[in-house]
Amino acid sequence: MYGKKIMAMAAGLILAVGAAGCGTEKGDDTTAILQKAQGTMSKLESLSADSETKIVMKNDSETETTMIWRNQEIFMNPFKMHYKTKVMLGEGSEVVDAEEQYAEERDGMVHTYMITVGDVFADSYGAEEFIGEQALADLDLYLTKLQSAQTVGTEEINGVSATVVTGILDGKDMADSGEEWADIREGKVDVDASIKLWITEDGYILRHEIDATALMNGMRSGVDPEAEPVDDWSYGAYVEQMTYGDFNTVPDFEIPAEVLEAA
Repeated sequence: MYGKKIMAMAAGLILAVGAAGCGTEKGDDTTAILQKAQGTMSKLESLSADSETKIVMKNDSETETTMIWRNQEIFMNPFKMHYKTKVMLGEGSEVVDAEEQYAEERDGMVHTYMITVGDVFADSYGAEEFIGEQALADLDLYLTKLQSAQTVGTEEINGVSATVVTGILDGKDMADSGEEWADIREGKVDVDASIKLWITEDGYILRHEIDATALMNGMRSGVDPEAEPVDDWSYGAYVEQMTYGDFNTVPDFEIPAEVLEAA
């Protein structure tokens, strides 16, 4: 789920209010913070998100770094999204790929328009399927399945004070139905991902950071977590940081006519 979503380079947000902390280990104060964040984020009408994903692949003689940046503007009901992404091979290197996408919910479907290298590619998906497969949908997972969660202090994000919550996500909770996740889903490979959340007093999530390095290596190593990774390459780092803002204040936008005409 997680790796596939990142590389899909699209994002949406579906957060349902529920009982946070089922099956988790955390203090009452931390549980209350996560529950409040669920309630606050589920009521959002719009938000923006800026993310940075760092992927480091390495073997005995080489190290390759890929950086992925995304800027997203999202409306919740009906769902509408605009995002831009760029990919760089190596920190500070030139951009090797750039894409832009619009998505709009109409008549129970989400219609998408991907713009890349001057071409427009249109597609349609079931609304529940599309929105549920987006990266930001994982926020609900982070809030409800976080294990060993604890508050570790306060920090400011863009001048706003936030409580910092850390914890662990079991790989099985993150695995989807894809074949590449089978060993983790079935418990043959036991891996975790570490999560860090910045949450305001009002329950807004200002940032999340997930270190999925062990998780991604677990996907590559088969049933034996000590086995050599595929092609002798392994993940030296797989870290995503996403910063949220413009809560309920995102300027409305329309899909440009030239994009619709070119689709």
